[in-house]
Amino acid sequence: MILPFLPYHPCRPRLAPRALPAAARGAHPPAIASPEPAPLPPHPPLYAEIVARLAPAVVPAAAAPRARWAEQLVVGVARGARVIAVAEVEWIEAADNDVAVHAADGSGLLREPLKSLEARLDPARFARVHRSALVNLARVRELRPLPSGDYLLTIRSGARVTLSRTYRDAVLARLG
Repeated sequence: MILPFLPYHPCRPRLAPRALPAAARGAHPPAIASPEPAPLPPHPPLYAEIVARLAPAVVPAAAAPRARWAEQLVVGVARGARVIAVAEVEWIEAADNDVAVHAADGSGLLREPLKSLEARLDPARFARVHRSALVNLARVRELRPLPSGDYLLTIRSGARVTLSRTYRDAVLARLG
């Protein structure tokens, strides 16, 4: 039997079934399974070998290993950009959708919200101390309590950052 030309277009797939005669579409209802078994691959041993080789490469997203933390940041300075190693960063403060990254030898701006930058940094090294500040815990030199319940952190460079009551207990526990 020769079938007529099928007016099929990828954007309008519903046209194709109407063009087929009822006999070509199949007389049995869709709930009844086809009596023919599914076709096997042309070379079953080769197919099994390919599947065995590819199986380890297919890892579910939840089981995939976490990406490494950022090791350096490219920050904007007066005339261009500068690369700062994350280990050299002392503290980071938010300024709208930008962040100011402060290192011992200078600072620069990064066009990224503080929350997304915090997600890229190692949580074992950096801690949120205020809604607008992150601190490298290894660079904290001194903690001084304030009458309000906040703390004043002094960084190695002499900079002072407020540790708010919201983050106080978690940061104090991590500093030991």
